[in-house]
Amino acid sequence: MKLYNYNPISGVYTHTTNAQENPRDKGKYFEQLNATFQAPPQLNAKEIAKRDTKNNLWLVVEDHRGKVWDTTTKEQSELTETGPIPDGKTNLEPGKFDNWDGHKWQLDLAAQLADTKNTANTSITNFATQCRQKVAGHTDYLQTAAWSEKARRAERIVADQATAEDINIITAEISHRGKGETPIVLAQKQLDKAAMFANATAVIDGMTAAALGSIESATTLMQVETLLSSLQAKANKALAKLTA
Repeated sequence: MKLYNYNPISGVYTHTTNAQENPRDKGKYFEQLNATFQAPPQLNAKEIAKRDTKNNLWLVVEDHRGKVWDTTTKEQSELTETGPIPDGKTNLEPGKFDNWDGHKWQLDLAAQLADTKNTANTSITNFATQCRQKVAGHTDYLQTAAWSEKARRAERIVADQATAEDINIITAEISHRGKGETPIVLAQKQLDKAAMFANATAVIDGMTAAALGSIESATTLMQVETLLSSLQAKANKALAKLTA
């Protein structure tokens, strides 16, 4: 003889045990607290048997205990009570770009595309920064910022329009470089370097602007992914030429 046990508080069926036979009355079995000889009914998915002790019968109730999500905020919580899912909740897990349509989660293609574009734009601008750093070599920010001023000074020196301060500054640099350069020689090197960096920066800036424009014009995820792959290949090829 089987005994069907249930939780004393919730009444939810928990497990089945073998009833103990009364040794003084063969064929009779001892009853047990929070258990019944009446078998629970057959259940479907997301159902559970719950004992109605008042009417001495089993009830079939919905059972959605577990993770649920708020249909407005997508916030996850834990449903611990049996019964229907509360209004405003669902046990369907949402995706990052899903919105609730009243019955199910619906993918927001526009939001997904916008996010993909933002990610692609960040990748492009980060790559552009890396390109500038690679072109500049080991030069730090302050050195790079001083190139424009050095170039203007070098122009004056090469054009024989240098001030006494110009000569003093470049002479001080020459003395510490220790390469036996003249002011004209070093000034020309500085002009060449500034021109190279300006040209490389112009190329990088132009390619960056074009890439960002192409991504903005894309209308599908596939277009963004294809464009990004193609743009990175072109950028790497251009960078190889700039640093050759």
